[in-house]
Amino acid sequence: MTMASVKKLLHDTLDKLIKEDLKRFKSYLKEDGPVPAGKLEKADVTDIAEIMMERFKAEGAVEITLNILRKMDQNQLAEELQNNYTEVQKSSEPAKKRTRKQVQKSSEPAEKRTRKQVQKSSEPAKKRTRKQVQKSSEPAKKRTRKQGKSGQDVESMAHRRPMESEFVEKHRADLIQRVSSGMAIADGLRAKRMIPDEMYSKVHAAGTRQEKIRLLFDVLDSQGSSVKAEFYRLLEKNESYLVHDLEPGPSVQQ
Repeated sequence: MTMASVKKLLHDTLDKLIKEDLKRFKSYLKEDGPVPAGKLEKADVTDIAEIMMERFKAEGAVEITLNILRKMDQNQLAEELQNNYTEVQKSSEPAKKRTRKQVQKSSEPAEKRTRKQVQKSSEPAKKRTRKQVQKSSEPAKKRTRKQGKSGQDVESMAHRRPMESEFVEKHRADLIQRVSSGMAIADGLRAKRMIPDEMYSKVHAAGTRQEKIRLLFDVLDSQGSSVKAEFYRLLEKNESYLVHDLEPGPSVQQ
């Protein structure tokens, strides 16, 4: 996936906005990016796409654009951008790699393939039966180990939770200033009954995005690490570019 192809996607998307809507988009971008007002004041569609690619790279620029379009109720345009971006990602998979696999498979000698088929069909019934008996007599200990894998997953989740909470605490100041999806996060917490109705109403009524996040932090401080971990997961879902920007490298959850 080339930067140029993503930049063209952004340009073509923003070019569909009327003049007043483009003004609104720039206004949101000043807050949500954030992008300095001086850079956006006289910026046209081409300039905006270039600025976003420079500051947020491809994935971040697309995610911010999608968030802002949805805030503006430009849901159809957001869906078009999402679909087009997905197509660009798919088409960027190296054709050479796919072709090599196909060539290797098709170039296998017909004689060799036939021999394999003959060998398989002529395998003594006794030998196949022995395999079946061995499988059925698999030690209980081995089967139990497989079944216990889900327990390891639970343990892994328990280890991740403190790491997610630490991320939220470590970057508190940056999150207050930069998170733009406060209501989406509040909705996610409410769906899991992790935020009191009274606090949800306060977040909904807050005038600025910073105020929304401060109120959410009041909830996190009072509810504990499990809610902080859920806040992190919702943040990664809505603004993964911000998570990677604050702590480049593998996701906290991996």
